[in-house]
Amino acid sequence: MNSAPDHDDGAPFVPGPKSQALMDATAALIRRQQTEPRGLRFKRPASDGIMRREDVEGLTEISEPAPLTPPDDRWSGEEWAQIQRGFRPNSQDDYWLVLVEGDWLYVYRTLSGNGIYRARFEQTDGQWRIAEALIEANTARFHRRGDQEDSRNLALIIRNLLLNGPVAS
Repeated sequence: MNSAPDHDDGAPFVPGPKSQALMDATAALIRRQQTEPRGLRFKRPASDGIMRREDVEGLTEISEPAPLTPPDDRWSGEEWAQIQRGFRPNSQDDYWLVLVEGDWLYVYRTLSGNGIYRARFEQTDGQWRIAEALIEANTARFHRRGDQEDSRNLALIIRNLLLNGPVAS
């Protein structure tokens, strides 16, 4: 029994017009993907461990900001100092890039560079809390899971990425 396909007569494959058009379109797409910027590009290493906006290209702000109920968490002055350092992703497996400017925390998706969360911190009774939070409402950029879960996710990002610990209950 011959295991070779019945169309293999030893002659080289010559694509027809439809096959050639598909191959040309695929090659053009691959070339475009290789040359178009995608996601974030870091300009220089974060030698001091602080994530700064000027160290990265490709960030876009929240396109449709919507109010988000801030998490109830409170942070000490020491924790606030650590939060202000932000988070620089180590690989494409890291979902988030986080930076702080003044009292505002900005959270971006690593692969797209899209802004997803923005939160304003304030100090009250010697502790820091989020006084105001915004979230991306454009469903083409981010799928919301509901106010309570999105608020909890923001707290998780802060605790797990910036403070390396579990979120407070």
